Amino acid sequence: AVIITVGSQLFLDENIDGDQYLIDWFMNLKGIQVILVAVVILYLAGIIVSVLMSGLKYFGFCVTNRSDSIFVEYGLLTRKTQTIMKNKISGVNYKQPFLMKPFNMGILYVYVAGFSLEEDNAPKDAMLFPLIRRHELQPFLEKHIPGISAPPAYHVPEKEALPYFFICPRFILSVLILIASIAIGYFQGEPAAPVVAFGEYLWMVGLAIFVFTICSVVLEYRHTGIYSGSENISLTYGGYTQSEVTLLIPKVESIREHASLSKKRKNITSVLVSIMAARTYAAHKVRNVSLTDFRSMEGVLKY
Repeated sequence: AVIITVGSQLFLDENIDGDQYLIDWFMNLKGIQVILVAVVILYLAGIIVSVLMSGLKYFGFCVTNRSDSIFVEYGLLTRKTQTIMKNKISGVNYKQPFLMKPFNMGILYVYVAGFSLEEDNAPKDAMLFPLIRRHELQPFLEKHIPGISAPPAYHVPEKEALPYFFICPRFILSVLILIASIAIGYFQGEPAAPVVAFGEYLWMVGLAIFVFTICSVVLEYRHTGIYSGSENISLTYGGYTQSEVTLLIPKVESIREHASLSKKRKNITSVLVSIMAARTYAAHKVRNVSLTDFRSMEGVLKY
């Protein structure tokens, strides 16, 4: 409202009441416009709250590299410290949320056997660095965690594997929501609230969810891959948030694959790797990768 009032005086040579302008604009919205505006406002509010909370939580983040451990401290209102023993580290996870990708930035987590719990006894991620650029990742790992290195490249799924990515609960649920939203709008008849006319536009909400889910599945296909090295194995997966997990071979407890006979005939399988870490973070699954690439990874892990 303040921006509208000041902007009208500076650029339009008029004195517009920002509060009244926004009220009139909002009252003239109808149906799907109200829904879209509400979604955008909630989304932006969520981003602002998330940024503020993260800023308070990780204020003054500092990493100290020691000979046998890594010392981390952070926080403004509550100062937290944690010591991570290097010989307990099983691997790292470089996460890139969708909004960070254009800036080539991500969050670096570390997996540690026997890592401590939060106050509510829930396992927590051990964050090693809250914001790190991709080109800074390898030098950081070499300095702080010898033996772990980012993979040079991943073995990605074949194009024939793309349809199998759509066989997942979230896609099936989105189809059901789309069908239900169309059915509700079709059979509702005259809407109970003509000003909002929610039922008339409900199918658009279902369609938006459906498209959003399709994009998520396609991104998962593009983000999927595995890699086997002499000291590490690496897996990448995820939709709107990509996770790149690099694990020390001696810390891997088990690896297995599972797929239907039809998928195996096409050289496609899903891989599950278990490591020494808190239960919530001990298992990592990659869907619909090459069975041949899995055999190569399995061979590396036979030590």
